[in-house]
Amino acid sequence: MSRKATTKNSGPGAVSFILLLRDINWMSIFRQELRMKIFYQERSIHSFDPDALMDVVANTGFDQRLLQGGMFAGTLTRIGLPHCRVDKGHYSLPCFARGAASAEWVMVGMTFTAEQTAWVNGRDAYFDDFQLYAENAAVDYRTVAGAPWVALQLPRDWLQMQALRFSGREIDYPARGVTNVVVPRWAALQLRRELETLLTWNSRLSWDQMSLVAGTLEDRIVQTLVDALTAATPDRPVMRRQTERRKALMESVEHYLADHLSEVIRLQDLVQHTGMEERSLQRFCQEVYGMTPKQLFGVTRLTQIRRELLRRERGSGTVRSIAEKWGIRHQGRFAARYEELFGEKPSQTFQRSR
Repeated sequence: MSRKATTKNSGPGAVSFILLLRDINWMSIFRQELRMKIFYQERSIHSFDPDALMDVVANTGFDQRLLQGGMFAGTLTRIGLPHCRVDKGHYSLPCFARGAASAEWVMVGMTFTAEQTAWVNGRDAYFDDFQLYAENAAVDYRTVAGAPWVALQLPRDWLQMQALRFSGREIDYPARGVTNVVVPRWAALQLRRELETLLTWNSRLSWDQMSLVAGTLEDRIVQTLVDALTAATPDRPVMRRQTERRKALMESVEHYLADHLSEVIRLQDLVQHTGMEERSLQRFCQEVYGMTPKQLFGVTRLTQIRRELLRRERGSGTVRSIAEKWGIRHQGRFAARYEELFGEKPSQTFQRSR
């Protein structure tokens, strides 16, 4: 993607740039330039495409489904700094994403919303909740419509080196799985400001200018992160047990859906599979997905059909044959529900598939 160079020599932007340059260690600047790997990517998505959303976080894979009907739009931004990666995104409609952290780096997740809660790995997540993912840790995440989410990835050893540098001690970071911590509100706000500063400078500066300040911007972000995690408090044991139980129930629901997606689903079968009472199951699905079990089964099946419609090879299959493969028996009802969820008829998706 092309970058617009900043060429003005006066004004607030130039003054801020000069102030930022003061923080640079000029003795190491040339060595730093040799090893820096800086990159930037921004994507705008104007319709729901599960495969296009697969790599929303670098070096991971997320299976996503739409949880609310309408016209979907999203913006995804990725910035690579010398030692860390920042992925930021927001969607116009809520989605449910299942995946895992990178095998090589740890990941800190956060949702910047003060009005609604996301749902992450068995619990509601607020503005001041940070999720600390170990390498390969499972991620189950319900986004909030219109609210930005951020994933910050770093090498574990390097993060601990920075913790020693800035705070004098290592961070209590999980060796496996995921831990939720609550950070002070001021720390969450400060980290958000630093991330927004990074995005602002990245959009204003040329590549040459960005290479000069990338290390400084990264230092500010990581120091703020260390300050936040140093002051954070982990979930209480009773909360952790409740979270683990809800996570296990969610896994049970997901496994049943995956194994029976092309069949006629009966609520009583799902009740028996999960071991929950019907009323509790209904309440649980509303809490996690914002819909009933029957609705959840419907959107999951429609998402799979949409994926196949979008990725079919030219001249292969029909809307009917693909729908019937996934257990659809009433084409008219299917077409109406598909359009309600994705904002277009299945035939329209079929016609523009590549």
